[in-house]
Amino acid sequence: MYRLIWLLIGGGGLLFVACALLLVVTHPQTPANELVNRYTAWIFLPPLLMGVVGVYVSLRFWRCPHCGAPLRTRFPIPQYCLRCGHDVGVFR
Repeated sequence: MYRLIWLLIGGGGLLFVACALLLVVTHPQTPANELVNRYTAWIFLPPLLMGVVGVYVSLRFWRCPHCGAPLRTRFPIPQYCLRCGHDVGVFR
């Protein structure tokens, strides 16, 4: 599950950068502050959607498979659940 979360959030970030670089390459004469407008903003929707889905998956499904307690996200992932003591299953 954690790989899916990182693929969605990190992949969305990389895709965002790739979309910005695509705009720069395809419009070399346009000033940087005029590259993103209402006609080109749709290019950034897939990376935005990937990031939102990644955050949703991490909030909804990043839980202990035994007791359902939310796992920590700001600290290293524990091998055992802090509430019930069962193996979380991330390190297999």
